[in-house]
Amino acid sequence: MAKTLMIQGVASGVGKSIVVAALCRILKQDGLRVSPFKAQNMTLNTVRIESSLEIAHAQFVQARAAGVEPSVEMNPVLIKPGGDMSSEILLMGRPVGTFHARDYKERSPVLFRSIAKALDDLRSRFDAVIIEGAGSPVELNLMEHEIVNMRVARYTGAPTLIVGDISKGGVFASLLGTIVLLPQTDRELVKGFIINKFRGDSESLKPGLERLEEMTGKKVLGVVPWLDGFGIPDEDVVSGSAVADKKRLTDPAISAEKIGLSDTTAGTEERCLSDQIPSVKKRSPADPMVNTVEVSESSLDRLAHVVRSSIDMGRIYDLLYAGGPGMQ
Repeated sequence: MAKTLMIQGVASGVGKSIVVAALCRILKQDGLRVSPFKAQNMTLNTVRIESSLEIAHAQFVQARAAGVEPSVEMNPVLIKPGGDMSSEILLMGRPVGTFHARDYKERSPVLFRSIAKALDDLRSRFDAVIIEGAGSPVELNLMEHEIVNMRVARYTGAPTLIVGDISKGGVFASLLGTIVLLPQTDRELVKGFIINKFRGDSESLKPGLERLEEMTGKKVLGVVPWLDGFGIPDEDVVSGSAVADKKRLTDPAISAEKIGLSDTTAGTEERCLSDQIPSVKKRSPADPMVNTVEVSESSLDRLAHVVRSSIDMGRIYDLLYAGGPGMQ
């Protein structure tokens, strides 16, 4: 079975998707057969693949970064939010119905069986699977029924890295708080942190990084700079405005020469069906972001270069192989 590594975050929008895409590209460059995986994604920003099946745009781009054909196993549960606290659910790329928030958690055990089967299938076909989480793993009111964060990590025993966004401030409190709120068994799966979206001199962070490591016993594996030049759009729904979201998707400035990758989750399955999510219109089949995603290979290579130079890839390989034979 393929080795696994999981990327989670302190919140939505911290850059989990872009980190996963970069790692997929780096491992591909190093000669591994690698696949992305996200158990569940909540987004209207989707791509049709073979036989009119749909997956989230983020997993489509991550597959391109990995140099493999996108498949529904990479995103087995897809949620398209609507109004009235209800959402359309797609399972393995096909619609299975529209459900209200209060009904969704009852279906989570059934959905997780499909998630586990899809993940097992990918692990049987690849050398490594880079798994993306959603939102935060420590939403205390949602943890019992979540099927996309620590439950997936526990299922595979995946070493987990937590990503924090420093651009908004409070990154050390967010990372520390995430560790403190995790149950002990889950805390042991967390092997380190990645700080994302940094602007400035990383030397200035050293006192904070050292203190965080002392307080948590977890290493900071790297500080990734703000990737403004890659044309990464904001999250799909958590931006809070359907009108602004639609404008973003049709903005000609988001060209095929830019990555066009977003952390398209708005959190866990329960959060995305809650009243925190604004009403949004479903996109029609003619939407320009459906079936028209193009990915620049040179942009993905540049992304890989930036991230490779920003994080400890030796430690990444140690985690993947648990002390076994890694890439030399």
